[in-house]
Amino acid sequence: MFFYLFYLKLFLFSLISLNKVNGFCMKTICSADTDSRHPVNRVIGIGSDGISGEYKALRRNDQIVEAVDLSCREGSFVYSPFEGEISAWRPFDGNGQDEIRTDENKKNTDGCKPDRGVRIDGKGQWQGYHVLIGSVRLFRYSGHVNAGQKIGVSLDIECELKLNKQKMHKRPRKEENFVRVYLHKEGRPIDPTDHLIDCMCINQVCETNRINALEGPSFKFDSRFNGVRGWEIKCPDIQQIEEENSSEEEEEKKKEENNNLNEEWGTPKIYSPIEGELVGRIRVNSEPGAQTYTGCTNEGIFIVGAGKWNDYEVRIYNARFLESLPLGRQNIEQGQHIGYRLKCPNDNISPTVFIEVRFQGVLLDISDAISAKSCKHKSLRNLIEQRFNY
Repeated sequence: MFFYLFYLKLFLFSLISLNKVNGFCMKTICSADTDSRHPVNRVIGIGSDGISGEYKALRRNDQIVEAVDLSCREGSFVYSPFEGEISAWRPFDGNGQDEIRTDENKKNTDGCKPDRGVRIDGKGQWQGYHVLIGSVRLFRYSGHVNAGQKIGVSLDIECELKLNKQKMHKRPRKEENFVRVYLHKEGRPIDPTDHLIDCMCINQVCETNRINALEGPSFKFDSRFNGVRGWEIKCPDIQQIEEENSSEEEEEKKKEENNNLNEEWGTPKIYSPIEGELVGRIRVNSEPGAQTYTGCTNEGIFIVGAGKWNDYEVRIYNARFLESLPLGRQNIEQGQHIGYRLKCPNDNISPTVFIEVRFQGVLLDISDAISAKSCKHKSLRNLIEQRFNY
């Protein structure tokens, strides 16, 4: 009986775990190519000595590490991968050189200060996660940071390898400088690779729905929007805004938005689900042979993908775009505020938005990317094959 109850609990726990979000896409932490217009994370590959920066791979000190090493030149800027609260962290548990040392220590170590890093406790989409990044000299040691915000500069990791008293690998080589990234979900380490490299998860779409929770089944038909297939994402009104923990900078930004854009109280913001170009307004219904559109509910946002989202198109129905945003050939970032959910007088509309996704003009089922169950990049071949299934 005991074992029966034990396995029943284990089974139920596994079912609950399947419904949990596995994390969305992280911003670039440190670009492998600082001259590129599109900075990207790059995990250090396997060298001739068998050492690599991949998750759970062998490192120079003969240890298997539950982290990834991202290529990062010494002195390069380091950015926050997601929104959260930062605090200082010691990557080597104090086994490296202390930040405060005597002049003699500074002379002996040639100014090496590797034992510095950052912990970021996630908010929003990343609630319940925390990330550890080292070695980094921080600009500040506490407070709120936004995704993609500059938080410090990378330090020379090679000096730590010289200072570390543990047994080193027998075939030392010049180490490509890197920052080491640990990702934890509810206190447990997880592989951050697919969230850092070619991550193809859809960003949070509605301000009041951080996990893109759906109304009804995924990839469903909806007669309200020309019978296309897609995802109806819950987008309830803002009931209460917690401003106690907001920074002064955020408060000023909110006031400016309210003054310039006449924001309607209680109407949630809409964020761009992908990187791309904002084409502008779309309409569901039109008079035959004319360009006359009527009705508040006859609104949507049209985005053409760019970068890793090239050849994709996203239409967001039941939403209006920000009039202040430039249209066409203007890049918008994934997660950027681009509009609001509709709120139409005298119309009983659902507190949801409907998302339609196309690849090369054909409807595409990317339910795993919407729910963040899998952010792994699909090959072009797989995408083309999927086009013919609908």
